[in-house]
Amino acid sequence: MAHEMSHQRGIAPEDEANFMAFLVCMQSDDPYIRYSGAQSLLEYVYSALSKADRDLYRKCYASLSSRVVGEMRAYNKFFEKYEENVAATVSGTVNNTYLVLQGTEGTRSYGLVADLAVLCYIKGILPIDP
Repeated sequence: MAHEMSHQRGIAPEDEANFMAFLVCMQSDDPYIRYSGAQSLLEYVYSALSKADRDLYRKCYASLSSRVVGEMRAYNKFFEKYEENVAATVSGTVNNTYLVLQGTEGTRSYGLVADLAVLCYIKGILPIDP
């Protein structure tokens, strides 16, 4: 919801909307909203890490708590059923085309939030203690 609200407030790029959603969630008084924001960002960062350095990904993944791993598995299991069907293929193609026409990197732009998170971490401005 915070991602879509970011779009409503003029943040068009998907990676920036994802990052803004994370920042908004981290400012919530509700601990579950903060946890959800952090968990969502973690999913993006770990997805990027798994593609960039498989060995480091395995090492980092092994250090996660069982609760976080359980959340990641449940998230992935929930969305598995939507990955391989005609509707997913068509809507994914339409969405990617729309995003490319808007001047982004298509659906790949959703994952660029990991780049923003790493940059903020390096600069010391990530609003959580990893």
